[in-house]
Amino acid sequence: MKRYLLLLAMLLPGVLSAQTPASTAYRIPLSTYVYNEGSLNGQAQAALERKLGVLATTNGYGSTSGDFLLAAEAGVVDVQTTSTVPVKHIASVDVSLAVINTIERVVVGSEVLSFKGIGDSNEQAALNAILQLNPKAANCVAFMSSARVKMETYYKNQLPNIKAKAESASQRGDYEGALAILGVVPESLPEYPEIAKMMTSCYQRLIDREAAETMQKAKAAYAERDYDTALQLLGSVNPLSNKYGEADKMITDIAAFYERQYQQAEKERLEDRERMIQERKEDRAEARELRKDENRLEELRIKSAQEVAIAQAGLASQERQSRGDFFKALVAAVLK
Repeated sequence: MKRYLLLLAMLLPGVLSAQTPASTAYRIPLSTYVYNEGSLNGQAQAALERKLGVLATTNGYGSTSGDFLLAAEAGVVDVQTTSTVPVKHIASVDVSLAVINTIERVVVGSEVLSFKGIGDSNEQAALNAILQLNPKAANCVAFMSSARVKMETYYKNQLPNIKAKAESASQRGDYEGALAILGVVPESLPEYPEIAKMMTSCYQRLIDREAAETMQKAKAAYAERDYDTALQLLGSVNPLSNKYGEADKMITDIAAFYERQYQQAEKERLEDRERMIQERKEDRAEARELRKDENRLEELRIKSAQEVAIAQAGLASQERQSRGDFFKALVAAVLK
C-alpha cells in the first residue's frame, strides 16, 4: 500500500486539495488527500476524507496547501462472516498515512493504522472500521507530532531560499505571489517575526496598488459626473491603504454635492408650492369679483326688465284709452 503513496509523491502537486480552515495559532499549512484505487465505496471514502481533515486540524495543522500533503490510503485486507443469524460481516482495514514533501517529492513520515468493523455487508463493515480512526489517539498524535518537527526543520533550512523568492516576486510587483511564498512558513519558527514583517510590507504594497487603480477609475467617473459609480468605487478602497484619506474626502465632497442638490430641490419644491398657493388665491379672488359682477348684472337686468314692463304697461293703458275714445266717438256719430 505504501508504494501507492510513494507514487503519489511523484505525481504531486497536481492532486492537492485544501481542507477546512482553522484558527489556532502556529498551524503549519497542510493539505489532505485520500488515494483510492477502488477498494472503498463512495461513502467510506467520504468518511476517510473527513477523518483525515480532523486528524490534521486536531493536531495543529492549518488550511492552506503549502509544501506538504497528508495522504491516506485505505484497503480491506480481510473479510470474515459470523455464524450468527443474521450473518454479520467483519472487515479488517489498514489505513496508510504519509506526510509528503510536495517540493522535494519525498515521504517525511508514514504510519499504518489497523481497524476492524462489523456490519450487515462488507461495505458497511469497512465503513465502520474507518470510523474508528481517532485523531486524538496516541499513535495518531505521535505520528503528526513527528511530522511537524520534520516540517519545521525543512522550513527553517529553506528560509533563505523562501525569502529570496518572495523578494524577487515582490520586486516584479507580484505581491500575491510573494505572500503565497511567505505564507507557508510556520509561525512556530523563531524567525517568523521577520517573515511576518515581509508579509506586511507585501500586503501594504498590494492594497496601495489596488487602491491607486480604484481611485483612478473613481476620478474618471467623477469627472463624467457619474457620482453613483464613483461612490461605489470609493467605498471599495481598503481603509488600510494610503489612498483611503483621499477616497474619504471625495466621498465627503460627493455627499455634499448630493446634499446641495437635495436642498435646491427642496427649495424649488417649496417655491412651487407657494406659487401654486398664490395662484389659487388669485383665482379665488377673481372668482369672487366675477360673482360680484354677475350679481350687479343680474340686478341691472332685473331693474331694466322692470322698467320695460312698466313702460309697456303704460303704453297698453294709453292704447286702451285711445281705443275707448275712438269707439265712443264712433258710436255717437252713428247714433246721431
